[in-house]
Amino acid sequence: MTKQLVGREAWINGSSYQVIDTANLQSASDQLRKNLGLTSKKLHNTETKLNELNTDFFSNLNSTTYNTAGLDTTYYTDNTY
Repeated sequence: MTKQLVGREAWINGSSYQVIDTANLQSASDQLRKNLGLTSKKLHNTETKLNELNTDFFSNLNSTTYNTAGLDTTYYTDNTY
């Protein structure tokens, strides 16, 4: 069985991304877990938390602005590990 996740275009930090709404993420997770013989489990991760912050993005089909709550920030240091 195959399932394709289709997202919405969002511009984040000058780059184009596909963002998938929580209902589709949950559906894909449920199907995968079922195929693996596992029980369904409610998703609660970074993506679902960010989706909660972006109700305007999902309700306005013309919107391409997605709030990442600062997670798209890259930090550079001169430390070597």
